[in-house]
Amino acid sequence: MIETQYNAKVRVLRSDNGGEYQSSDLQKYLEGHDIIHQTTCSNTPQQNGVIERKNWHLLEVVRTSLIATKTLISYWGEAITSVAYLINREALADPRWKAAMNEEMKSL
Repeated sequence: MIETQYNAKVRVLRSDNGGEYQSSDLQKYLEGHDIIHQTTCSNTPQQNGVIERKNWHLLEVVRTSLIATKTLISYWGEAITSVAYLINREALADPRWKAAMNEEMKSL
């Protein structure tokens, strides 16, 4: 999706040492597409500061939305998908973000 949406090749995948990124299928895919997989050190959430903060924000918005609308917890999956969609669109609407993304794409 990144390659088609931004016309840019993924060169590096950076993740924590979570099991979801350690499968042999994923490793084969990354190797087959010349993508470097970098992992952070174990038990160092400090190295994941930005993404940890984004995840926290996402969960807070979902929790608040469910409470404010008195929605059942069974709708958690739909709520998190919707909130992630809205947060992503919010960033795209910011002209400062667009300018920064354009500069980043030029540097690739």
